[in-house]
Amino acid sequence: MNNRYPLVIISTDGTYFLIRHVKEEDRVGLESFFSALSETERWLSRINTADSKTRKPWFDGTQEEQCIPFVAQDMNDQVIAAYALLERHASPCLAHIAHVRIMVAPGYRARGLGSRMIIELSDLASCMGIEKVVAEFAGDMEEVAIKAALRLNFVKQATLKDYIKDSGGGFHDLVIMVKTIGPCPGDF
Repeated sequence: MNNRYPLVIISTDGTYFLIRHVKEEDRVGLESFFSALSETERWLSRINTADSKTRKPWFDGTQEEQCIPFVAQDMNDQVIAAYALLERHASPCLAHIAHVRIMVAPGYRARGLGSRMIIELSDLASCMGIEKVVAEFAGDMEEVAIKAALRLNFVKQATLKDYIKDSGGGFHDLVIMVKTIGPCPGDF
């Protein structure tokens, strides 16, 4: 599983990125990454980005089988351009499912980086025996991400009306999308 990374990819604009597991030295870089996101994006991230304890398992490996964090680092500027998380269920009845969460820094959007991270997480999940990957979106706030997921063979499974509450108290729909994945790419 880990011998695939680090992995160098090229975005649509020709920028080289190193996709790799989060490491101890990323603490400061991740602080900068999360602080560059809008208040709304941080609110919707499903993690308390202001609390370093939330990210502690990323660095100490205590949840390595259930929670695998990645970054995409701009190889020229050496900054974290994207963050991704693959979360696997511990329960045996849900062990075939994993959730993906991806966030791309504002200056790196519209380059295909988020899509490439989804592909990488799906491939990794497949190699771990995962059969379905789930992604969730705030319907009216993440329309671009939903369109990208559709292009990557995710299917809308449900829309929960007025399910997400924003920082101002307004409600938004939660769109749940699922992708059925095939065998590990290395199995061919």
